[in-house]
Amino acid sequence: MSDKQRQEQQRIAGTNGLPFAIPGSLSPFFDIIPSSPQDAVAFAKVWLDSFATDSRNTFWWSTDHNIMVGWIGRRMIRKMRDSEVRHFKVIEITTGGVVAFARWTLPKDGHEVYGEWIAPHEPGDELAEDPGAGASGIASTVEIAAGPLVCPTGADSTACRIFFDALGRASNKWVTPTTLGGCSNINPKSLPR
Repeated sequence: MSDKQRQEQQRIAGTNGLPFAIPGSLSPFFDIIPSSPQDAVAFAKVWLDSFATDSRNTFWWSTDHNIMVGWIGRRMIRKMRDSEVRHFKVIEITTGGVVAFARWTLPKDGHEVYGEWIAPHEPGDELAEDPGAGASGIASTVEIAAGPLVCPTGADSTACRIFFDALGRASNKWVTPTTLGGCSNINPKSLPR
């Protein structure tokens, strides 16, 4: 990357450590900052709250909210390990509470422009404060490989598989370089599967 490109990236990022400028429309009561694996539980709660009122998303869920938070939290950490993806959180400034998060798949030249990825966890690490922990209170080991879908305890496993199969088909159909505005600089390997 040239010095000019690096300077432009630093100008855009400003002092918040983000690879983009914070939108001017963001309320001054909120901030966007990089995330860490410790945010996985907060992200899981935000995700669950976002979909809780839509039965098209909840029909397969476990009735135990803590199990769902732990299950989604482990999935969040697995996604945070992907070197092609960056996660950011929107926090409420006075409390520091996470109110939203964003996942961004890097463009093809992303590592050159936005810097190298630093692994958030080493294999075998556990999800901090895993509310889905077993009776022993020990957090579940984070799954390292994607492998077959393991539905949350207490969830309708048939409905869970139907949901994720449909989600996969929709992703394969709609998340392609030709459906993303004809953008030709997309790295197909970075698209969700």
